[in-house]
Amino acid sequence: MKKKVRKMRKAMPAKKGTVRKKSVAKKEDAPVASGREEFLLKKITEPPAKAPERHLQLQDLLYNVAPELQTLAFRSGFKLGSDAFACSDGTIGSLEHILENAGLGKVSYYPFETRSMFASYRIKAKSVNLGINTHTFEAGVIAGFLSAHSKSTVTASEVACVFNGARACQFVAVGGESFNPQDSSSLDMVSIVRALDLGIRNAEARKGESAYYMLAIRPLLSEPMLGEASKFLYLSGKMLVASQKAHNFAFMVKKASDFLGIDGVKVTDGKNGSAVVRLAYNTTTSVSRFVDLSTALLSGMFKGAFGRNVKVKRDTDSKGIYIVRMQVSEE
Repeated sequence: MKKKVRKMRKAMPAKKGTVRKKSVAKKEDAPVASGREEFLLKKITEPPAKAPERHLQLQDLLYNVAPELQTLAFRSGFKLGSDAFACSDGTIGSLEHILENAGLGKVSYYPFETRSMFASYRIKAKSVNLGINTHTFEAGVIAGFLSAHSKSTVTASEVACVFNGARACQFVAVGGESFNPQDSSSLDMVSIVRALDLGIRNAEARKGESAYYMLAIRPLLSEPMLGEASKFLYLSGKMLVASQKAHNFAFMVKKASDFLGIDGVKVTDGKNGSAVVRLAYNTTTSVSRFVDLSTALLSGMFKGAFGRNVKVKRDTDSKGIYIVRMQVSEE
């Protein structure tokens, strides 16, 4: 099957609000408010209580669907790195903390006269080989932080990746150059679904380790990107479970929730052999548009498993945490 994924249009930058929100758990229509962003930026520049181990993540796939998205990923990562520098103590140690929170672990830093190298052995491929270097967003973060740190233009690129057959992920940063994607190839749908299947099966619960993840996925939460990404995930979810037996559905949904960064999930039996899924987000992931994106994949899984559309009902608890109920529509 050689069908190529339809390229998603490049997102327009979200407009910044002028009012600072006091509560990070408040229901939102915009992807990230200025006060919320500052909170998350400060959090990722601090050492994590327990450094997460990076597996394949949702943005690793979506940012490599088309060359335009690789460019979006780098530029968005660059801005994040620059903004994070402004919220940090201004040392390379803060950049190391950012990479730790990204799941890259204790990154080895090698400064040379004309370039610098970062290497991470903490990312686990788990038999997933996409055939391309996937961490363009992290390359942008490194470039943005180092540019702000040196007060001069620095670019960075990933020169080796565990999802491209390497034993470690390596990034090279060079001064005075502009970004040029090394790999402009697009991932075909078969490769995406296969990688998504393996990524979901190997996913582990984040349990609150969501600050970096939400900042990394933020560019996908602005229109028109959100609509395009949601359609893509719906189709992927449908293809993912179309050939699976119904008794595997609960397992797949629970693992998909871990992959998506949803803290709580409960699957019970529904009418006519279907299922009812209850999702509980947390204070960091309780963003309206992230709920839209994450439930798109699960809705596609419902369609693939039961051949019917799904009804999604959302609500918030007393703390503003999203609670979502999904079940097959009776219509």
